[in-house]
Amino acid sequence: MSATIVYVGSFLIIAVALVLVGYNYFDLRKRDEGREDMKELAAIIRKGADTFLFNEYRVIIPIAILFVFLYSLFTEMTAGAAFAFGAVLNTTAAVIGMKAQTYGNVRTTNAALVTRKESRTMRVALIGGSVGGFSVTAVGLLGFLIVFLASGGPEGVHDLGSGVLELSTVSVLAARLECFGLGYSLIGLFSRIAGGIYTKSADISADIVGKNRHDFREDDPRMPNTIADFIGDMMNDAFGNFTDLGESYVASTVFCIVMATQLYADNPKVLLMACLYPIVLSAGGLLSSIIGVMSVIVVNRKRISYDENGEKIIESREITDIGSELMFATTTSAVVIAIVSLAGAFAIFGRDADMFRYGFMSPFIAAMLGIASSVIIGKLAEFYTSSKFSPVKDLAKMAFEDTSFFVSDGDGLGDRSVLVPVLVVSIAAFLANNFCGGPYGLVVAAAGMLSFAGTTITIDAFGPIADNAGGIAEGCHLDPEVRQITDALDSFGNTSAAIGKGNAIGSAAFVTMAELYTYAHLCTANTGLLDALQPILSGGIVGVGLVCYFCYLLRKNTNIAATDLARIGEEELDKPGVIEGTESPDYERVIKSAANNSLKHMCVPALIPFVAPPLFGFLFGQFFVLGVLMGSMFIAVALALFHGNSGGAWDNAKKSIEERLVDNPDDPRLKSAHKVSVIGDTIGDIRKDVLAVCLDIFIKIMCNEAIVLLPLFMLHHAF
Repeated sequence: MSATIVYVGSFLIIAVALVLVGYNYFDLRKRDEGREDMKELAAIIRKGADTFLFNEYRVIIPIAILFVFLYSLFTEMTAGAAFAFGAVLNTTAAVIGMKAQTYGNVRTTNAALVTRKESRTMRVALIGGSVGGFSVTAVGLLGFLIVFLASGGPEGVHDLGSGVLELSTVSVLAARLECFGLGYSLIGLFSRIAGGIYTKSADISADIVGKNRHDFREDDPRMPNTIADFIGDMMNDAFGNFTDLGESYVASTVFCIVMATQLYADNPKVLLMACLYPIVLSAGGLLSSIIGVMSVIVVNRKRISYDENGEKIIESREITDIGSELMFATTTSAVVIAIVSLAGAFAIFGRDADMFRYGFMSPFIAAMLGIASSVIIGKLAEFYTSSKFSPVKDLAKMAFEDTSFFVSDGDGLGDRSVLVPVLVVSIAAFLANNFCGGPYGLVVAAAGMLSFAGTTITIDAFGPIADNAGGIAEGCHLDPEVRQITDALDSFGNTSAAIGKGNAIGSAAFVTMAELYTYAHLCTANTGLLDALQPILSGGIVGVGLVCYFCYLLRKNTNIAATDLARIGEEELDKPGVIEGTESPDYERVIKSAANNSLKHMCVPALIPFVAPPLFGFLFGQFFVLGVLMGSMFIAVALALFHGNSGGAWDNAKKSIEERLVDNPDDPRLKSAHKVSVIGDTIGDIRKDVLAVCLDIFIKIMCNEAIVLLPLFMLHHAF
């Protein structure tokens, strides 16, 4: 397969995806928002999200500009521009996706109100999610191709350059791609931290004050913190999620090329093939996402027929399990990309793949190992976090015993959930490395794992739309049946979010292992392992501590913000008429406080992975940094799985108790168990939506930053 066919085919698939982004976005906008009170509440959420995003970028932009100058000065003259390009593209795609979310929430509520059908309601939410899913992957692939081709493609591997200060010489292609990825990472980490603190401080304070102190229902409009939580969902579960998974998608593709240049730079023919295959995986994955997602959207459209009198009859599909519907999209996407990856491997490598143990089958098997890992980790996340399975059912039973039992059992579930996913990633990485005869297999596995990220992101984005839709139904006092429909969608949204987190950390493990290989290969070329062992071990201990301190900052900052919002919420409820429902609380006051707290507390933790590698590198040298990277990766993978799964399990255990409480509102044991479950959920909120979602970006930034700056602190370090 010629390079021209791959490039042209990729651009055509990107064009199709972007056309669908526009079509689905405007199709969504044409739908009715419903009653006036629904429109007003949706407008508050939309305005709050836009305002917060504007203020967030007032903080991010100066920091990003500083990094642009630093990379241009110290690495390669145009690397700063590539960094800025990545940051702008990640922002653009995420803004498009978030806009669809803020328009899709109320339209999903109205679909449930008008149709009373899960199939049609799900379709509206899925259309809204697809805008972000397709835009994130299409824009990411487009940006990568522009940087790659503007740098000369594979032929540009031998072009060398330096920063303005000319302190070291680097590959221009590698420097641009790595800094392009770092631009994506900066936006991803800042957005996740800011959005996470915003939404979880609002959510936790609303649960503690509203549910446990005043026995309010979920999303009761008398509790002003719930409105801030709706906005926070848009900032973290929508915008933050788009930037996070967009960063993962781009990183896996970028580092395939970087690894290929490290391994095959002296063989132009092999290098070209090694660069083309991940592009085929990414473009084919985008195509598979389009097929998988659109097939579910199309099959759940309304059907119009006419009776014998010529009267119009509107019919809807009856569905029994939303999870099965969405899993069909994932399965379809996985099957399509499997076919594409096999055909692509044969067309690109053919009989010329002598560098691999099993010829063209080796990269295909590596890609399939990544895809299989994605499916298995997704199933494991569903098993540990869905209320359909025994872990969450057993956890919910503990809420009837005591708070300490419920919390302890949730911790145990999190501990239990780490081993099997880690084994899956470890064995898949070992086999991918073995089949491809080196670390190229690792990055191909990562690219395979995230190849159909468009589907994963779409289904993940489905959750916050359904969550907001339920809040709007509650806030506008709609028929309980409407809330039941949106809750059915939202329940799977929690599980899909856990699946997305599992994929993000799994792909991060693959990519980080490959990055560690590259880093170690570059810095230990003339050094024996024993000579480097002591600083590596010392750095490893520091890396563990660094991740723990990062988690501490995120947890502490979220708790500070939540405590402040709880105080404000109580003050609002003390106003005459608010708790009786005859007067509205001051929503704006809570929204401003949530925004200010999150912006105030996001910078320090977000800068740690950027600052740590050069700090330790210039002090203690490259081997100490290698240890820091290894220690960080080991603990971050385990903690991300632990936090994500325990948090998701607590959330769904609480929801299962709330479903029973609706039917038996006066049952004292249920009421007591519900208060216990709320406590567990507030602990889990920080874990799953702040800590778990930031750790995968954290370790990739650390490794990428270290590789970019390695030539400098190999030459300049104090000890």
